[in-house]
Amino acid sequence: KVNSNTNSFLSDIISSQGIYRFTQKALLENPSISQYVGAGTGDKIGSGIVEQFPSIFIEESKLDSSETTEYVAIYAKIKEGRVRRFIRKDYIQYISWLDSYNVLIAQANNSGSFGEVLSPSLIAAPGEGNADTFICMGQFETEAEAKAALRYLSTKFLRALLGIKKVTQNNPKSVWVHIPLQDFSSNSDIDWNDSITHIDQQLYQKYGFSVDEIHFIESHVQEMD
Repeated sequence: KVNSNTNSFLSDIISSQGIYRFTQKALLENPSISQYVGAGTGDKIGSGIVEQFPSIFIEESKLDSSETTEYVAIYAKIKEGRVRRFIRKDYIQYISWLDSYNVLIAQANNSGSFGEVLSPSLIAAPGEGNADTFICMGQFETEAEAKAALRYLSTKFLRALLGIKKVTQNNPKSVWVHIPLQDFSSNSDIDWNDSITHIDQQLYQKYGFSVDEIHFIESHVQEMD
């Protein structure tokens, strides 16, 4: 029913893991990074690196306001939880995702059980990136679109379809291939300002789900806050 009503899927706007990487300048000026990450990780920015090198990934409170150097914010997950750190812009390879609003989704969560709750996602504004503990959804032009996409993640409709492919804790791009892409703008046929429960009802109606199919999803997929 979904496939007959769409040609675009959420996997079209999901990034691969580890899209943010160090520049050669960063590695040359900080050779200890290469020594720490090893050959397998290469120039990819991982959360472990963020935690290991506080002199490169700086807390906002420790930035020098008189400095003219440009910085990029990086979200990462370290021992103390999710954090936002700042790294010099010339230490990050340019990627177009950095110019847009994106929803950051935990690269791994829970066990892969059907209908499980997803770890809370967050919105990254232009100029904000992430370590490899997150994947990105988006390249949205506006924050409103990103907020609508964030609400879509909470629906039982989406997580039922996600459960077709997601059978482990990992959330790679490939597990999102059965979820239809929506219009997240104000012109959408879905009212994204409605409650999650009512958004689900709109989606069931849009794709012609039967009473039995709706009952199955409602009884097998957990609620999300």
